[in-house]
Amino acid sequence: MGEIKRPGGYTIEVSPQAGDQGGTATESRTRFWPSVTQAISNAGGITRSADVRSVQIKREGVRELIQVDLWDLVESGNLRQDVLLRDGDQILIPTAQVIDNAEVIALANTTFSPTAISVNVVGEVKAPGSLSVSPDTLLNQAILTAGGFNDSRARTNRVTLIRLNPNGTVSQQRVEVDLAQDVDNDQNPILQEGDTIVVGRSSLAAASDTAGLLFSPLTRLILGILGI
Repeated sequence: MGEIKRPGGYTIEVSPQAGDQGGTATESRTRFWPSVTQAISNAGGITRSADVRSVQIKREGVRELIQVDLWDLVESGNLRQDVLLRDGDQILIPTAQVIDNAEVIALANTTFSPTAISVNVVGEVKAPGSLSVSPDTLLNQAILTAGGFNDSRARTNRVTLIRLNPNGTVSQQRVEVDLAQDVDNDQNPILQEGDTIVVGRSSLAAASDTAGLLFSPLTRLILGILGI
């Protein structure tokens, strides 16, 4: 449950040799009990908004929640944080109050992050459409993946980022583009699943399109009929 790409119930195969008595965590792993990161991976991976420091496991017969810090696993390799699961365990991944771009990029390379997200780049780029990109992809990188700006027509200094929020609302942000900019929440944000980047027409292209419409044969015919 929580900040996971495909929340729900999952069945994970356990080896008949799986053991639960004695031994260290490492020894238990050799007996093929599934772990937290395996379950998260099966559910599509965490979202960008996941608080990986405060993952909780509710286990039948255990009064207190099991606390898991997956950032400790990533940062220091502490395998004890990759808790071994039991039948009926419920995993909750809460929403982070503050999102750190450096952590988002680091988590994108873990086994419990989604392998790809889907975003859209539309408008005045050379290859508009839907893109499958890595979860640490920046806005600038998506534009370049879509072939870059259509140089003769695109407004190259500003784009619009449209985002569907988890609560169902849609946000729209104007982003001042600098293709040389590193990760930046205002000028070059990390993208999320379902984001759409809209690259508009330049003023010159818009004026040219309007003139083309006004002076097209069909328009002249209509204007002639109307006596204009």
